[in-house]
Amino acid sequence: MSNAESLEQQIVALGLTAPRITPEQVDALVEQLNFHTSVIPGTTTTLASALNPSGFEIVTASAGCVSPENFNEAIGRNHAIAKAKAAARNELWRLEGYRLKQNLFEASKVGLIAGLEVYQHESMPDDVMFVGDLAAGICAVAIKVGGGQ
Repeated sequence: MSNAESLEQQIVALGLTAPRITPEQVDALVEQLNFHTSVIPGTTTTLASALNPSGFEIVTASAGCVSPENFNEAIGRNHAIAKAKAAARNELWRLEGYRLKQNLFEASKVGLIAGLEVYQHESMPDDVMFVGDLAAGICAVAIKVGGGQ
């Protein structure tokens, strides 16, 4: 069991329900990443950049070998992508945490947080939706506020 899975089990077991980023959310974002690779000319260094669907670069990682005789482009590419994927997962936790915290702050300024009982309506699809996104006007979604629909 990974550290993230163990932490998630502890959070669920304690019934902690405040808005947060979940491993499933981060995993879904990682699965959407595109990886672009290149070899630095004249070296054994391969770079892999992880880009989100909009083209924003999340991280760039590198892999290389000491002896040019051992260099294999496919191995270098796969290793660089694996490193970029792991680094992107960590960076996405940070970026999504920032986004959620900022959205909750903005939502509280306009009064959307007070009395909010449920952050996602039962009929909503499984797609991730943050309450702050609603405050920012990015999407229109029904939510339960103060017991009403």
